[in-house]
Amino acid sequence: MGRPSHVADVFETPNERLPLAWADDFSRHCREGDDGSMTKRIRIGVDDKIPVPFTFKERDLILAETFIDMSMDQAFRVAEVKGGRVVVPLTLSDIEDLMGHVAATANHTDDRQLERKLYAIWERLDKCENRYEDELSAPPGGWKS
Repeated sequence: MGRPSHVADVFETPNERLPLAWADDFSRHCREGDDGSMTKRIRIGVDDKIPVPFTFKERDLILAETFIDMSMDQAFRVAEVKGGRVVVPLTLSDIEDLMGHVAATANHTDDRQLERKLYAIWERLDKCENRYEDELSAPPGGWKS
């Protein structure tokens, strides 16, 4: 599949890379605490979906460059738009799968700019994944209240 012409300018400047998708009120779902430390993990069900925001450029990059499965592709294509962001509802398992696809593409590309963009997306997904936990990530013996 070919790359859309605007994908090359996903990040206009290096300073724009890290905060790009998390600049608005959706950031509370997938970020570190205000003091830089990770906040306590939020417990969710295995099938609970987390609203993960992406810019349109990030969404186009993921759709054009990664080999995500048809159900995830469809989730990106029909996702709700809020505040100039594409908000894709994903389970923790979906986020982990997406991280694998993004990392695989970044690891196997010869395009350094594409690699940097994909790793920036991966890092934000990693922070999002680490913000939540589900029954599958519970310690042996289950959660203690």
